[in-house]
Amino acid sequence: MKTIALLAFAVLLAGCQTQGDRMAQLQQICADPGNRAAGSFYYQECQSLYPLTAQQRQQGEALARGVGAE
Repeated sequence: MKTIALLAFAVLLAGCQTQGDRMAQLQQICADPGNRAAGSFYYQECQSLYPLTAQQRQQGEALARGVGAE
């Protein structure tokens, strides 16, 4: 019984993603500017890697409100 439990735990652990693996995947995903855009599925996660400057945030908010649109 212990052997089965240990084997199940080993299989479960092998399927887990390491932090380094996750960061590598996230860097690939966030390399696409569309995934860094507000409202995208990965927006919050990409912000941890590529935070917006205050100026970029203001520009994005202005565009979202339609200010400056011609």
